[in-house]
Amino acid sequence: MTKEINSDPYQNRIAHLEEEVRWHSLALDVVSSMVRIHGRAGSEGGVSSILHATREALRQLIFFHTTAFFMEVDFDFNLVSCDPPEASDTVRQLTESLIDNGDVAWALQQSRAVMIPGVGDGKERILLHALATHNGVNGFFIGFHREDNLPPNSMRLEVVSIILHNCAYALESVEQTQTLSQQVETLQRAEANLKHAKEVAEEASRAKSEFLANMSHEIRTPMNAIIGMSNLVLESQLTAKQRQLLTIVQQSADGLLDLLNSILDLSKIEAGRLELENIPFDSVGRIEQVCDNLALRAHQKGIELFCHITERVPQTLVGDPLRTTQILVNLINNAIKFTSNGEVVLRVEMLEEEVPAGQVMMHFSVQDSGIGIPPDKVDAIFESFTQVDGSTTRKYGGTGLGLTISKHLVEMMQGRIWVDSQVGKGSTFHFSALFGIGKDRNSGQAVGERRSDAPIHPTDLRGVHILLADSMTTQRILLAEALRHWQATVETVTDTPALTSWLTEHATRLEEHLLIINHVLLEDAEGPALAGVLAPALQKKRCILLTASHQTSDSQLAEGLEPLIPLLQEVAVLNRPVKRFRMLRTINQLLGRTPADGPVVAKADRPRVPALRILLVEDTPYNQLLATELLGKEGHHITVVNNGREALDKLAKQSFDLVLMDLQMPVMGGYEAAAKIRQADAASGIDSQIPIIAVTAHALTGERERCLGIGMNEYMTKPYKPEALLNMVSRFSVRKPPVRPPIIDKNKPSEVLLPDVERNEAWQHTRKQFLEEIAPLLQELRRVILQKQQNRLDAIVQRMKEMAVALGADRLKLKIVRLAIAARKDDNSKALDILTETIEEVRLVVEALG
Repeated sequence: MTKEINSDPYQNRIAHLEEEVRWHSLALDVVSSMVRIHGRAGSEGGVSSILHATREALRQLIFFHTTAFFMEVDFDFNLVSCDPPEASDTVRQLTESLIDNGDVAWALQQSRAVMIPGVGDGKERILLHALATHNGVNGFFIGFHREDNLPPNSMRLEVVSIILHNCAYALESVEQTQTLSQQVETLQRAEANLKHAKEVAEEASRAKSEFLANMSHEIRTPMNAIIGMSNLVLESQLTAKQRQLLTIVQQSADGLLDLLNSILDLSKIEAGRLELENIPFDSVGRIEQVCDNLALRAHQKGIELFCHITERVPQTLVGDPLRTTQILVNLINNAIKFTSNGEVVLRVEMLEEEVPAGQVMMHFSVQDSGIGIPPDKVDAIFESFTQVDGSTTRKYGGTGLGLTISKHLVEMMQGRIWVDSQVGKGSTFHFSALFGIGKDRNSGQAVGERRSDAPIHPTDLRGVHILLADSMTTQRILLAEALRHWQATVETVTDTPALTSWLTEHATRLEEHLLIINHVLLEDAEGPALAGVLAPALQKKRCILLTASHQTSDSQLAEGLEPLIPLLQEVAVLNRPVKRFRMLRTINQLLGRTPADGPVVAKADRPRVPALRILLVEDTPYNQLLATELLGKEGHHITVVNNGREALDKLAKQSFDLVLMDLQMPVMGGYEAAAKIRQADAASGIDSQIPIIAVTAHALTGERERCLGIGMNEYMTKPYKPEALLNMVSRFSVRKPPVRPPIIDKNKPSEVLLPDVERNEAWQHTRKQFLEEIAPLLQELRRVILQKQQNRLDAIVQRMKEMAVALGADRLKLKIVRLAIAARKDDNSKALDILTETIEEVRLVVEALG
């Protein structure tokens, strides 16, 4: 008999397992779907979307009849989402009680779901779970369910934790995305603000550059005439008083030009447009030349200027010689300015610093015995337009720009500038700068400042006995050091009695010695007694006198020593401060080792240039006269035109060897005229282009490059020295001018009014003013021409030009300009003839205006 088996427990077990499998499968699907929650982090409404998706996922696993999310805001928890919404007040009250009794705090410390009893019949349960990431707690979830609705077990609670952890990270992603978005917006606003600020700064820089260019032109144009005409007159026969007064005019103009150059330099520095050269130059010759140029000013104040260049300084450096000179001139000029008595000493040495191979850090110092600087003012002196106090400016002059510019230049040379000073005892300004070391000390460019002096060899004076008589301690020490470096045997005396005693003692052996005597010893009270013992040395032509820069004549050299005047013609004379190369060369000449100098030539001979046919394009009558006088003296034939359009007309009819082109002119400027000349050359296919030299008062960075870029051959700035203009012209030898077709200017007016002028509201306003004002202006114009009232004439001409330009009456503008030039030349007859033409042109303009 078969035993029956009760299958119900097995079926129940199978059903339970199948239900568990379905739940686990559902849990896997739900957990997998949570990945999509992170995709909602960056979407619009990201937080609400994430909370909704989380709530739906949880309800698939556990039936929560009420769910709520609390988020941390300012260290407090706020209810941000409740389902159903009408349960919000109940959930908020219940949550507050859970917070008060510590249940929420305890739950937030767990990394899992926490179950606590609810209220009611005892079957209500509350699930609390922190919304936490590795970065901290952002909030918590609270869900309400009943035990009789699929009570949660440990597995279900673990899945709930997985879902809520994903929710927490998704919410954190939303917060980070929002923060990142805000940062991006902030950066975009900052970028827009920076762009706007940059545009404003660039516009301000352009306006400043344009202003400086205009100011440079307006100042340099009359200065060119002042300096040029002064040079011309100084070359003529003048009385001593006339020469003195004219020299003051010229020196004042040079000072004004220095001020303008300083302002332009400062502007270039501030705009970042100042660039340094990097070329080889003779360091020793350049530095000694700076001192030589400034010595006269020092000696006229009764102070001495000395230069000490140590033997280790390379003879050839690579850098910017012009800017190095500018710094030295600024510092030495300041030292001389603020020193009433005593001395100024320039020292140059090589610093022992680690620098790249082939380079050297140089140290320059300028020491004076002047007024000194208070400690609290030391930093301020390097600021623009700043001096120690107002009384300094009133007493000593100056703008305070020199040190500012020097500071910027030194920093560009990778060095620094500083000062040591004591009030009443003087100051020492120092600066360092990085240079390259030149490879060839004897290259033509490197030794240009001393090309007539032989290179120095350390043993050049071996076996030579020298007496150095000098009461100036600094100079005596420096010269003795140099002479002994060259292996000479040197004895020194410091006053006239010691010199007289030495000459008496060595009277029979003077031919064995060379004498170097500072002229100040000859001015001593015992000078006449010295003449007797000094005469044999002078007769043997073995004496060098060291003199101040302003002592040039024999009577000045031998003041109080009249018997020596005939002998002084055979004495070698060196100006203080003494140049080392020149001193060595002079010694060798006196010793018969090198030939003596020939006659002194004041200026280098300029090659004689055949007469050139030059077209001068210049609108300023004074500068027209200056260039015509300078070039005419050299035999050149000058044709003058007033603007670029007249130059085009003249070139279409005549051949020239050279064009001197101003840049800023009425009607047509130099840039446009030069471009049209080169366009005509290209169109005609000629090989030989007429040279064009830009001669302009524009001196800002980039002007030269712009001129060369449109086809000009050279560039020079006003004001120019006569020698500079003649040397520039001499570079262009005479040649056969090209066969040039007429230059057609498409903009040349053939009508009374230019057709392309926009007749807008401003034009209509000018038209009305012109019709009202022109008749009385013409009447007054005739009167001021006859009465030669130049100021009023200029005002009327300017007003008429402004209206003509605005209306597009180009032919009328040309006639007004011609009339003004004729009136300035005091040619009333021609001016009145042009006035008649102008009146006729005005009639045509009035008809055209309707």
